[in-house]
Amino acid sequence: MQKPFVSCQIYGQLGNQFFQIATTLAYAWDYGADAYFPALHQKAWNISYNKDRMFFRLNSSMLPRPPAHIFEESSWYGAEKIPFQNDLVLNGYLQSWKRFHHHQEKLLQVFAPSDFTLHYLQVKYKDVLEHPKTVGVHVRTQCRRTHNNGNHPFWGMDS
Repeated sequence: MQKPFVSCQIYGQLGNQFFQIATTLAYAWDYGADAYFPALHQKAWNISYNKDRMFFRLNSSMLPRPPAHIFEESSWYGAEKIPFQNDLVLNGYLQSWKRFHHHQEKLLQVFAPSDFTLHYLQVKYKDVLEHPKTVGVHVRTQCRRTHNNGNHPFWGMDS
């Protein structure tokens, strides 16, 4: 019997890609399947750029055979357990940490920066990194005029 595999559709920007890949890896580890990410070769959404810089530890080979099943996510933020199926492709934004948080340590290793990137950051931001009160803040800014498509609410500060 062949070992089952799991893969996922990859779309959206980097944050979406992390969610999709983390969920796929957790599914593979939970069920003893091999994880494949051939979608990392796409040019859209900087996916191939991200493959070379952040997702370089992943298997981006083509699937060993056609998928037998597709899991369609019912909600962007749904956390329902994805049932085991042989040779599965996951489709959705998969934005629930509940599907992968139990593999936090493994995921941190997979997503860790390369030695080259780590060295670059340590040299460029040495003063910041060595300061005892350094924090990292991710700010996603949008404005009502350019970010009003109805899918993502505007939570920014008014100008």
